[in-house]
Amino acid sequence: GAQVREVLEVSTASDLAAVPWERLEAAFPRQATFLLELAEGRRFEPVQDRELLKSLSNGKTFLGHCRLNTAIECEQWLGELARELHQRYLHDMSRNSRAPTRISVSIGTSGPGSGHASRQGPVDLGSGGSVQQIAGAARECFRRW
Repeated sequence: GAQVREVLEVSTASDLAAVPWERLEAAFPRQATFLLELAEGRRFEPVQDRELLKSLSNGKTFLGHCRLNTAIECEQWLGELARELHQRYLHDMSRNSRAPTRISVSIGTSGPGSGHASRQGPVDLGSGGSVQQIAGAARECFRRW
């Protein structure tokens, strides 16, 4: 939507319907027919509610001299990630009145014996969850690795 508005300088469906076909096709060759049908009201799919995201995520990659070498370093970073996730949780709670119920921690290693593992666990934040709850649940997942 944002790209269509910007490239074609339109703000309504009627603006889009007024765009010459050649310009629409040049700007969006694969979607031109769909966009024109949509703008002209010739699409017959039922209108659907927008699906809310079901996950909050956060990730960091530590390469080279920044890599994490000990379990203590990993657990410290889980605390940092928990702070960032807590901000997203608060935002989602205020907008959508919902809280995550599970947490997943994925870890990859490089070098000899490299591998990847992911662990999940429950996290009961309700409407007043804390950074400590998120960090604690993440650390529990990490310790099962």
